[in-house]
Amino acid sequence: MTRMRRRSYLAAAAIGTLAGCLATDGNDQSDEDDEDDAEEPVAGPDDGETFDDFERLGNWSVAAGSLHQVTEDAVAGSQSALLRSDGADRVRIVRELSSPVDLSGRWPGLALATDAPTSPTIRLIDADGDWIDFRHRPGANTELVRANFGIDGVEGEPDLGRTTEIVLEQWVGEEAETQLWIDDLQFLSGPSTGRVMIGFDGGFEGEYTVGFPILEEWGYPATTFVNTETLREEPHHEGNRLAVPQMEELVEADWTVASRGALEAEYPTLSEEEQAALIEEAVDWLESRGFEGAAYFSYPRGGYDDTTLELVGSSHELGFASGYPVTARIANPLLCSKLVEPDVETAKTAIDRTAEFGGITALFYRRPGPAAWEDFEETIAHLASLETENRLAVATPRQLETTHLH
Repeated sequence: MTRMRRRSYLAAAAIGTLAGCLATDGNDQSDEDDEDDAEEPVAGPDDGETFDDFERLGNWSVAAGSLHQVTEDAVAGSQSALLRSDGADRVRIVRELSSPVDLSGRWPGLALATDAPTSPTIRLIDADGDWIDFRHRPGANTELVRANFGIDGVEGEPDLGRTTEIVLEQWVGEEAETQLWIDDLQFLSGPSTGRVMIGFDGGFEGEYTVGFPILEEWGYPATTFVNTETLREEPHHEGNRLAVPQMEELVEADWTVASRGALEAEYPTLSEEEQAALIEEAVDWLESRGFEGAAYFSYPRGGYDDTTLELVGSSHELGFASGYPVTARIANPLLCSKLVEPDVETAKTAIDRTAEFGGITALFYRRPGPAAWEDFEETIAHLASLETENRLAVATPRQLETTHLH
């Protein structure tokens, strides 16, 4: 649904606007200082400490679209910021740092909200102009909610120990309008040895007949997120979903059987009562049969709204939504990032970056066919080649919950 602040931010909240200009204050870069590539970097913020609360929008230059103060909705300080495309094909704001800042081993994260599906990017640029793009895919029409950004692109050999520039950008395309609310820019650490979680969405029988033997060869566990009303009591019963004895065998092999709700659904289109029924029925079904994975949830089709988040949070420890791989420690347990149905090259790239940078990656597969299972097997073999070199480790939701929450 559309929030009041989105309809009336100009009348009720906006007290200033920056558009296509550069403004600075005493905390930002000074023209009196000459650039010095040899300048020693200053220490970055403490892990999870607010780096920018958007109280001073003059710290940012506006390269496309416009930037507004919003006082009615804030996570840190007294205001947040609103980015509008205003007919441009993107919004883009830039903060140039007065001295290089040491952000090595850190990932940026924001509290954000949007009125349309989008994937904003935070680019960190080093003193040589090399950079890393971090990206997130928020749900539309939620209040400001904290989220992890994952690595989406790397240019050159970036040294974030000497970060000189931060760019926040969102592409919207031609003849499109978008609004993005942001607040509380932070930088979080991740596990230095990367963690990869393997997940399946839907609880299809192929996970047991094909996926299980592939993973068993390497001794890797996975997590299957099931729609409980579609499951079968016995393997000989009609259908293509997992049967209870198969699920029990998977659990004996250290798999996790978790929830995807009672049925497939577009949660934001449902009433609170309908959402609650699907979520609670699945938890009851799993718990009554002894499946401890009832504490973990995967949002069907990646969809959620404020109601979904509240309901999932009341009965689950972690929730997984569509996003980008290679993230920091979990800043918001209700919005763990899952990379959905990656092809083999995308999956390998995510695994490689997890081994190189550390962090957390969750690979999720929906319903692989024969060719996709071949790609899956190739992906797992690639993962194993790095895991056996101790460059990363395979993780379960329980391990992420107990070890890698911020």
